[in-house]
Amino acid sequence: YRLVRVYPRNFLYAYGMRSGDIIKRVNGHALTATGKLYQLYQGLKSEKSISIDYVRRGKLKRLEFKITD
Repeated sequence: YRLVRVYPRNFLYAYGMRSGDIIKRVNGHALTATGKLYQLYQGLKSEKSISIDYVRRGKLKRLEFKITD
């Protein structure tokens, strides 16, 4: 999924994502369909950490987050 408009005030921007980035995997699961994206989102509520693999200018990158209370 390609991010189209990530503005400086957006939380994604604060975490390093930019317009044009392509999200490939979330917690190791490939994003292959919109239904899969929704399913992954629902499952993230119980996760202790999140990793996002994305492509920027042809290079694979990763963001990792720890979930705390």
